[in-house]
Amino acid sequence: MTLAEPGVVIKPHRGGLVFAVAWIGFLCLLMVLGSIGEHSARGLFLVFVWLPWLVPVVLAARYGLTAAGDTLTYRSPLRTRTWRRGDVEYFEIAYGRWSPRARLIQMRAADGEWVSFAITARSWPRDTAQVGRWYAALEDWRLGASQPALN
Repeated sequence: MTLAEPGVVIKPHRGGLVFAVAWIGFLCLLMVLGSIGEHSARGLFLVFVWLPWLVPVVLAARYGLTAAGDTLTYRSPLRTRTWRRGDVEYFEIAYGRWSPRARLIQMRAADGEWVSFAITARSWPRDTAQVGRWYAALEDWRLGASQPALN
């Protein structure tokens, strides 16, 4: 999580995304080198089996939750949604649907809509404490309080 002066920014860790791209690239390189060593172009077909796995990595890089000024913006892989500060009724920490250990932040909008922020889902005890810090920062934003300097 990065806390900018005017608001809150929650993004996925870039290290995991870079590792996934590097691993897929490494596997493709192994297949290309193996095909060259065997003098067979048929082995290159396997590269097209691994390359589509880059699509979820690219889509995951789009995730983000930003609260700046009076606007809350949530970017998911396929769409972007925004709310004004007055449209947010409250935030809460909820249990995940798939695991009783998982925690994530949900928002209740003034129109009654529930929004779960998948970017905030965590299941390890060390990471669930991070969810609590994100929740506190989002509640401070909702109430218009100054943002604490969390590192």
